[in-house]
Amino acid sequence: MKISEILPENLKVDVPDEEWLERKISIAKERGRDNFGAPFTGTITAYFEDHVKLPVKLLKKLPGNRGEQKQVRKKDLENIKKIMQDTGKLPLTNFGREYAPFVQVAWNGEAWVNEGNHRIMAAAELGWNYLPVELKYYDGGERIEDGVLFPEKLGI
Repeated sequence: MKISEILPENLKVDVPDEEWLERKISIAKERGRDNFGAPFTGTITAYFEDHVKLPVKLLKKLPGNRGEQKQVRKKDLENIKKIMQDTGKLPLTNFGREYAPFVQVAWNGEAWVNEGNHRIMAAAELGWNYLPVELKYYDGGERIEDGVLFPEKLGI
């Protein structure tokens, strides 16, 4: 079975060929992890065209790329939580769209929150069940079946 036969239709995959992908994976492995333990993310190989709704329970388990769970900015968290409580939405961007957290999935299937840890924490404290998320896969991460955000597991 080809990977394209099991992935959701709204997931766009951009892998020119298998040799190209193997080179990207090799580079990612060589680059290793950063100072915070996050794996290298090089080239986007798959992404959802629009935000996807993911369970807050799942999102709050994902580590932040820069150790944000250990360095919570309490005032920012309270401000974000108030906006979300008052509006029922995430804070808005300058373009009027909800500012969705950005989650990256690395070549090995590990998922990390690149942007939006405080929004996820606020949603959890408010008892929200789902959040819209910008989700991108790097260096073939969309193919790792035991990855926490393997596309087929998401029910999208």
